[in-house]
Amino acid sequence: MAQDGEGAIRKGEFVSVSYTGRVVDTKEIFDLTDEAAAKEAGLFSESVIYGPMVVAVGEGQMLAGLEEAVVRMAPGERKTVTLTPEHAFGQRDPGKVQTVPEKAFRDRVPKPGIVLNIDGLLGKVQSASAGRVMIDFNHPLAGKTVEYEVTLEKIVTDPKEKFLGILRLHSRKGQNDAVSFPSEGEALVALPEAHPMPPEVMKKVAGEAKRLVPQIRSVKFVYSF
Repeated sequence: MAQDGEGAIRKGEFVSVSYTGRVVDTKEIFDLTDEAAAKEAGLFSESVIYGPMVVAVGEGQMLAGLEEAVVRMAPGERKTVTLTPEHAFGQRDPGKVQTVPEKAFRDRVPKPGIVLNIDGLLGKVQSASAGRVMIDFNHPLAGKTVEYEVTLEKIVTDPKEKFLGILRLHSRKGQNDAVSFPSEGEALVALPEAHPMPPEVMKKVAGEAKRLVPQIRSVKFVYSF
């Protein structure tokens, strides 16, 4: 096991991690990387890509408290990390519960329980009555203490694997896309017409790939019709 100041994983390095996240009080699983475990828990989704996550240390791609534990682990090591709200998803903020007039929703009034994207912010509808819709923009796990069973699978050094990790993180596609490396320094992502990728996501993926993976100097996205 890596000790403080000795052998710790450095900022900019990539790691592959597997984990299961639970709410401490209820033992409810809210996130996991293992497909078999997802099916066993009744949480499997066809839209999710399972398997270890590849992330860059120091880039905010993991919760700060979880990353702090991971960088002091050795490849193959497994541990349970408990995070209080301050080190996980934050405390609940009453100011993030807002009331929106029903007339702001032109088509139909949203029902309680659904999640809306309003100006880039995700909020859960709490109630809708008397011409008003109450929406909670707090993170669903705000105010909760959580724990992760996490395994540091390995330190990732392959540039191709690093790129796939970046792509999966931002697009939730990763392995499902036809990714190739036709020439040295170039990554090519073939996207099907049925699953477009927003231009801002393409820019983010390309920018991070070129900044964090020096071997990749060009990223191309190609649509097939």
